[in-house]
Amino acid sequence: EALKRVPEVHAHAMVLWTTHADHRTLEELDRLRLRDGLPVCVITETLDVDAFRQALLSRADGLAMVLRRQRLEPVDLFRIIVQLVAGRIVLTPLLLEQLVRDSRAAEHDLLDDLTVCEKDVLGLVAMGLRNGAIARRLGRSKKLVEKHIGRSFMKLGLSADDLDIDRRVTAARMYLQATSGVGSTPLSRR
Repeated sequence: EALKRVPEVHAHAMVLWTTHADHRTLEELDRLRLRDGLPVCVITETLDVDAFRQALLSRADGLAMVLRRQRLEPVDLFRIIVQLVAGRIVLTPLLLEQLVRDSRAAEHDLLDDLTVCEKDVLGLVAMGLRNGAIARRLGRSKKLVEKHIGRSFMKLGLSADDLDIDRRVTAARMYLQATSGVGSTPLSRR
């Protein structure tokens, strides 16, 4: 109901206090931000993180998201609104932690598409070993190791056409980020 009255009010910013910011709410707020250029601060108990991520992708400026679990003093809210009106995006530390945690989980999910052999090979690539050394360590042919690496690149979305990145380095980084704190790499198990 409040969202319908916004055009009548001629506001410079909007603060929405809600129990749950779901996909529908965030879509409507996106329309306000895009159509009217109205900065929006959402204070919410719970949040549909995927919908919020989508809202960030459509337009990142002019949006503040505050989770009510965090202690919020009036002066904090004032600072958030000042930054918001200045065109910045404002995320509270709790929300930022959740987004980082979710992105790490998503990176870990990338490895779920790899076979056990591909993960073992990629773990050794991440340790800095060349294909010949990986083949000797695993008792496989160098050709098979190259095949596992190629499949891993494909499953991780690393195209040979992208000349701006080193696929081997990027795959190793993705592996290390996805497995940080999860367990040992294949090299340390041997």
